[in-house]
Amino acid sequence: MFACCLIVAVLAFYETVRRTAGTARLWSQYIEAVAFGFYALVFVLSIGMLLGTDRPIASAESARASLILDQVAGVFVYFGYVAMAAERANRNLVRIAETDPLTGLYNRRGLQEALRHRYVPSGDMPAGLLIADIDHFKSINDRHGHESGDLVLIAFANRMRGVLRASDIITRWGGEEFLVVLPGVTRQELAVIAESLRASVAEQPFPLRAGSLAVTVSIGIATVNLGDGDFEQATQRADAALYGAKTGGRNRVCFGPARASSQGAQARRGEEILADLHAAWQVGENASAA
Repeated sequence: MFACCLIVAVLAFYETVRRTAGTARLWSQYIEAVAFGFYALVFVLSIGMLLGTDRPIASAESARASLILDQVAGVFVYFGYVAMAAERANRNLVRIAETDPLTGLYNRRGLQEALRHRYVPSGDMPAGLLIADIDHFKSINDRHGHESGDLVLIAFANRMRGVLRASDIITRWGGEEFLVVLPGVTRQELAVIAESLRASVAEQPFPLRAGSLAVTVSIGIATVNLGDGDFEQATQRADAALYGAKTGGRNRVCFGPARASSQGAQARRGEEILADLHAAWQVGENASAA
């Protein structure tokens, strides 16, 4: 009987500490592990006393000790299960708040939390930034219906998961726009990855209920250093590159302007002001001559 109970306790301990791929460990699991480990230790000691000593294990004293130990371990087990249920519920609420319900990708809040947990606001952490926008998405909704538009968004999210790396942070930025943070890539690698994503979308139509639909995507990319608070500026540079891809004919990848220092930006701003003044002066001169 002790051996059978020991097997059950060991299996429960193993299932408690076993880490499932893709699942974060709960702190309440350690409470359960302690409780079942304690049960297993008690059963091992009981078997050892039964086989190796002549001490009676059916006495009133041993019965009281067993009852006390069982009550203490039982409290740990019940408390651990209650805490585990509460912890899982809280994590599900956090996951819902940080996840886009249609595609299962991060939303804006989820992106901020992912960046905050993975990167500290200091040091040198180069990364790439990619903003992808599905071309003519409004016409897809108008011609095929919003349900087909949702299917296109889901298929595009799955296409991005297949092309991008597991370490990349994929976010539904809003509507048909998607933002991706690619840590540790160079400018050349970022361009290659973005072109691979564009080609995979253009070359493989998306399945809809009424048949396949050819879809293209425009992508704007920029480099960023996540350690110096340049994320918002890099987002603006990638968005400007996306606008260039849209106005340049769509279904293409455009690189955003290089990051400028404050002195360089001020110098360029001064040059722009001088150029505007010169242009205004010329207009005035031409008007006077006329």
